[in-house]
Amino acid sequence: MNPSTAAKFAVLGSVAVLCTALGCTLPNGRPQVVSGSVECASGAAAVGVWVDALSGGSGWGTTQRIAGHPERLLYRRDLPLGGRFIVHVGCGGTPAVWGSSNSSAPVGGPYADFRCHDHAAGAAPHPVCETVTPDN
Repeated sequence: MNPSTAAKFAVLGSVAVLCTALGCTLPNGRPQVVSGSVECASGAAAVGVWVDALSGGSGWGTTQRIAGHPERLLYRRDLPLGGRFIVHVGCGGTPAVWGSSNSSAPVGGPYADFRCHDHAAGAAPHPVCETVTPDN
C-alpha cells in the first residue's frame, strides 16, 4: 500500500470514529414534551422552574400550583429536539428573585418528579434536586 492510500484509510478511519462518537451525543431531533412535579423539601414555596434542554430549547417551564401545597409545582416544557434535560427550581422568594436555586442531574424521558433539598432544609452549599417516584 502506498503512503497516499494509507493516509486516506487513516482519515477515513478517523472520520468513522468521530461520527460514531457524535452519533451517540446528537439529539434525536424529535420534539418531546417533558413534565412532572417539583417540591422544595424545606417547605418553602416553589416559585419557578427553568428547564435546561441539553439538545437546545431551554426555557421557563409552564407551571401550575397544587392546591394546599405551596412547596410543590407541576411543570411542563416542550423540547423541540427532545433529549435529556436539567431542572433548576426556585425555592422561596419570588418568581423574579429566588430564595435558592436548586438543580438536578441530567434526566431523560417525558416525565420526572424532583424533590429539591434547598438551603432552608439544611442542604449543602450547592442545593440539589433528586428524582423521586410519584409515591415518595
